[in-house]
Amino acid sequence: MLYLRSVVAGVALFMVAATGFCGAEPSAKESLQVRYPEYVGDDPVFSRLTDYFADLLDLALAKSGRTYHLVPVPGQAVTDRRAMRNLDSGVYDVNFMHTSPDRETTLRPIYFPMFKGLAGWRLLLVRETDASRFDRKLTPGEFKRLRAGLGHDWPDVRYMKANGYEVVTSVNRDSLINMLIGDRIDYVSRSVIEVWDELEHYRQMPLAVACCVAIHYPSAFYMFTARDNEALADLLRQGLHSALEDGSFDQLFLRYYGEVIERSRLSERRIYQLYNPDLSDSTPLEHSDLWFQP
Repeated sequence: MLYLRSVVAGVALFMVAATGFCGAEPSAKESLQVRYPEYVGDDPVFSRLTDYFADLLDLALAKSGRTYHLVPVPGQAVTDRRAMRNLDSGVYDVNFMHTSPDRETTLRPIYFPMFKGLAGWRLLLVRETDASRFDRKLTPGEFKRLRAGLGHDWPDVRYMKANGYEVVTSVNRDSLINMLIGDRIDYVSRSVIEVWDELEHYRQMPLAVACCVAIHYPSAFYMFTARDNEALADLLRQGLHSALEDGSFDQLFLRYYGEVIERSRLSERRIYQLYNPDLSDSTPLEHSDLWFQP
């Protein structure tokens, strides 16, 4: 992990809840204890995402100049709605989530896209036998008529439907892969930060990443705190921007995602642009250094 992270491990949840950052700003000499969810499982996609979040959280707090301890709260992956309740009720102090108007109103967002918008650069998982279908130039109308497979609670469902795409949903990723193999959908849309790990995860299945196309929409994953935890949110905001200014944020980002960016060769693909109806006016789209561009 980046820096010498002070981690309090194996702490019972009732003990963690008693020692977290409660919103009142401590003195400069007092050590912060910041609780964050730690995914427990063997899925390589979730593991990489949560490891990156933990390292970025560590970096931001280090740049804030405060003495701190990071306290992982182990658990299984949960839905965003459950994660919102966990933040609001104090199970942990900070988490990362895809933004939405509801989350920005209910919680306190730190308007710093931690994946530089990379979650909105989507590649297509397709059947190996069908991969050549995507080599030719599909018109936007032809592409929209293909059956896109998405999780029923993924934010892409709203985006793609709003942009006129045909969408078929299912309960989870395994079910989508089975639907793809069974020719019930034409592709599964996955972000650059997920698709290569997932191709490896399903390596026993006849899958491929379509070579010549990509979907793009503006997308932001933010760190969120509880609405009343302004002090922690301010520290994280200051630390993240300090890390951006001195280059350490981009170093961390590229350490995790430089390889998949290079492998995805986005500048060589036909890009189908979508608009995102969920972005608020507070989205820092004007700050180009916060966003990835091929």
